[in-house]
Amino acid sequence: MIRDLIENKTHHLFKQFIDEHTNYAVKEVMGAGAYGITYLLIEKRSGKKYVLKRLKSKHRNSKKLRQRFQKEMVLTLIWGSDFLLTTLI
Repeated sequence: MIRDLIENKTHHLFKQFIDEHTNYAVKEVMGAGAYGITYLLIEKRSGKKYVLKRLKSKHRNSKKLRQRFQKEMVLTLIWGSDFLLTTLI
């Protein structure tokens, strides 16, 4: 229950930061899995859509999960996907 409250607060702070301090706006949460949350973002100027994945806050101190997440970022870059933004926040 406490983890859910922390994750909910993290989500709201994350969304607020993206909306107020970047060139993107969070349109919606596309999904959530065991390790992370996937957001649909819209670039404010162009309207172009992007997908952003964020590691859940409860996993931020897990070296193993952070390495998996970073590996996914590298593979996405290698495969040439230009619509996926990934963060470790």
